[in-house]
Amino acid sequence: MDEIADQTLTDDDEHVTLRLADDGGVTIEVAPTGFRLSPKELARLIVETADHLPNPTAEGRDAIASAADSIADFQQTLASGGFEAFNAAMRRRLGIAEPDTPPIRSGEHDKALAAMLGSTVDSMRQSQSATPEPDQVLEAVAWSDEGDLGIVTSSERVIANLQIDAAARQRGVEGLGQALTSLLKQARSDLRKQSDESLRADLPEGVAETMDQAPAEGERAGRLGQSMLDDIVQKTESLKRKAGH
Repeated sequence: MDEIADQTLTDDDEHVTLRLADDGGVTIEVAPTGFRLSPKELARLIVETADHLPNPTAEGRDAIASAADSIADFQQTLASGGFEAFNAAMRRRLGIAEPDTPPIRSGEHDKALAAMLGSTVDSMRQSQSATPEPDQVLEAVAWSDEGDLGIVTSSERVIANLQIDAAARQRGVEGLGQALTSLLKQARSDLRKQSDESLRADLPEGVAETMDQAPAEGERAGRLGQSMLDDIVQKTESLKRKAGH
């Protein structure tokens, strides 16, 4: 396997080339030498080459881990510096000035806050490190209208399986690559919809909506981690208001 550029992969014989775009899309190119392979061998080679692409869930896990670390830092600030230090850190996070009157101290409030932060960190880190069970791995399949090409993508592998029938040779070298690229884009889009539906069931209200504005998977993952962190900040402010009444 040769990595001929930071975002490009090709097999040792340069029969196929996969190009990873900044938005997470993958372009599949078949060389004339690869086109001469049997359909079954070509499909196997593309799948094996795709195995060297970044794990599609890696960026999401990293984003969640980063957000969890930030919340853990706030929790440590509360434990070591008391509520005043924690309140200052929160206000820096929110970008708002200190209040005219000092915040009300409450032992019960501090306990509730510490428990909330700890629970959030634990759940985020569990979701970040957990290995999905086979029945939890999401998959999407896309078939060409002619039925000569079929591609499977999953939450763990960009190209999990690929079928190329003999009739696909009629597409020509460039046409075959273009058709495979289009099908993979369609399958990844379908998978994203499944993933979003699954996420929304477990995320706090309003958090998932921030992902809709980010087309790239990496950007979406980053916004998800950021939004989860913002959500815990908002809950903290809510607890503080309740403690003041």
